[in-house]
Amino acid sequence: MIRRIARISLVVILVTTLLIPPPPALACGPYFPLTIFIQTKHPDLPLANYAAGDLSVVQSSYARSYLVVAYRYLSGGTFTSSEQKQILDLWAHRLGREKEWLGKEEAYAPVRWLEKRSKIAAKKYPDYIDERTGPFPNWAPNSYEYSEFENCSDDAFLTAAHTLQARAKNFGPQSVPVQAWLDAQDAVFHNCGGPDPASKNPYLPPESAKSLPPLLLADREYQIAAAYFYARNWDEAEKRFIRISEDQTSPWKRIAAIVAVRCRLRKDLLGEADPKTAAQELADADARLLKLEADPAMRELRPAIWRMRGYVEFRLNPPKRFADLARTIEKGANKMNLRQDLDDYTQLLDRIIVDYPLGDQDYVSPGKIPKLFDKTSQVRKYSAMTDWILTYQASGDAAAAHALAKWKKSHSAAWFVAALSKAHQNSADLAELLDSAERTPVASSAYLTASFHRARLLAEMGKEDQARQVTDSVLQLAPEHLPASARNLFLTLRMKLARNLDEFLEFAPRPNSLITSGEDAFAVDNPLDWCMYGNVDRRAACKARRSPPLLSTRMRPRHSRRGSPQVCLPKLQRVRDCPAFSENK
Repeated sequence: MIRRIARISLVVILVTTLLIPPPPALACGPYFPLTIFIQTKHPDLPLANYAAGDLSVVQSSYARSYLVVAYRYLSGGTFTSSEQKQILDLWAHRLGREKEWLGKEEAYAPVRWLEKRSKIAAKKYPDYIDERTGPFPNWAPNSYEYSEFENCSDDAFLTAAHTLQARAKNFGPQSVPVQAWLDAQDAVFHNCGGPDPASKNPYLPPESAKSLPPLLLADREYQIAAAYFYARNWDEAEKRFIRISEDQTSPWKRIAAIVAVRCRLRKDLLGEADPKTAAQELADADARLLKLEADPAMRELRPAIWRMRGYVEFRLNPPKRFADLARTIEKGANKMNLRQDLDDYTQLLDRIIVDYPLGDQDYVSPGKIPKLFDKTSQVRKYSAMTDWILTYQASGDAAAAHALAKWKKSHSAAWFVAALSKAHQNSADLAELLDSAERTPVASSAYLTASFHRARLLAEMGKEDQARQVTDSVLQLAPEHLPASARNLFLTLRMKLARNLDEFLEFAPRPNSLITSGEDAFAVDNPLDWCMYGNVDRRAACKARRSPPLLSTRMRPRHSRRGSPQVCLPKLQRVRDCPAFSENK
């Protein structure tokens, strides 16, 4: 009797927890750890698995860059290892996880430059760097938008480091010419954080001393032009780079030809071009780039030229650029430039259908899509990939009918999962869809998506025994083949299909997909970062522990925003007291 009362009490507590809505989100701090059970804007970490074709359950709410990847695999294509690396680089950049995912140290390129410089310069750090507090000031304020932009890119620092090493080898590291070169380069990089705030003038290297060797004279001309560029004196910089590009003896003539055009593009990007002449200046820039692209001597620099031409077309003719990108990505025609192409394509798609990003983490999209399906008919004609993405994100009878028609015509896995995901118990051709889902092999990239919607539809049709068989079969898969978000989708469905209290309790706990800081529900913070706080001696033990299964706050999959903290809070708890990482007794 006591045991029965205890079990009934537990059920009441669980149901109450599931039904009470989470508290409203705060507009600003304080922020607390947030447990995410099912990712809705991007797949589970590590994203490398998804980029390699392990698609899990593809959700329509994913940001469109992830749906591009899903379409390629579901259509029978693949990505090369180089393409996968580019895709991950884009995702890491958008989510701000380049250091964690790609091993890129912050300010890696400036550090490389400073390391080379310190071996030669009398003073380890230039005057404008505080060695105790700040990184290299390579970001400058953009007064037009009250923001900052990366003024000096990684290539600039790496090129300077390589050139310094070469000049030191040629002339001697402590020679007068090399020390003069170093002083000039310090002046160039002094402009990375913006011009002199007092005078608004650039920091310029002195004009070339005639006593310098010819090679260093050519370097000095390029350094002065670069100083004007970073100081945003575009006309003077362009004039000097053009002069260098016409000097057949200069080792910088090829790169100078490109940077001369980049002056106009950077001016346009920062909103500093004259609106009356901006379009014509970009058209002239494109003509110059087209000429450079045809020059055999510029063969190694063509990828950079293509990216610049893409930017020009992005600005002057967005529909044409979008159509070209859609065809290029769908056919895998430009494998060397996939990162930039994918970035441009998804940004343009958001803008063409008036679906702007909600934040700077990715182009999170689909809020307006269900209402825009009919209005995007012309956009969907640009490519089969675009059609699939917008259809997959849409809802309603029109989208469902379109997906079904495309599947029956193409018999592709991509359109199959689109049609299946939109089906309901009264859908046309439901029996055929369910039969195809049952025959989808485990090795298929569509397997988990097809299995989930098959189980969902069987449950809707009242065929609960069959639905339980499907979910139980999937839940037997090893964790490496069933990411946490997918497992939680199946667990949620299986819990609803429970025949008794024991089954309900068996399928109620959830593994977490991610523990985030709570500053943004879709941030991709590493939960183990929290282990870095507290007692240093316990870091290893904290990292070795895993969070136990938890209870979601709702019947249907949502992010948990309530409950006790699931990570070690800095300065508030000792690592051994943290519930998420406590040892199993």
